[in-house]
Amino acid sequence: MNLNKISEFSDQQLIELYRNPQITNEIKRDLLKEIKFRELKELKSDESEKEIEFTESEKLQLLFLPFLYRYHRKVMFKESWSRKRDKQFWHYITIGIGIYISLLLIGLLFRNQ
Repeated sequence: MNLNKISEFSDQQLIELYRNPQITNEIKRDLLKEIKFRELKELKSDESEKEIEFTESEKLQLLFLPFLYRYHRKVMFKESWSRKRDKQFWHYITIGIGIYISLLLIGLLFRNQ
């Protein structure tokens, strides 16, 4: 068996070869390494897609237009939703509302004088 071409096998072929009792332990070890490598590769690609940070323009939109949160939520979570992004989303919305409240209070303070 040529071990140089292990990467060309499909996942099902690798599993069948690994389960074959006639295969030696050396070959099984190499097959197991390839299986684990493929699983890690799939897990890393899934994680990288989910943990996308907000861009600077999206952050500014959330800070200065927090009352359009339904529109922002629809647009920004169109592709994928993650708990981390959702937490950041509401964090920026809260800061934006705080900015508007502070501007309103400053405006009321100078209006009375």
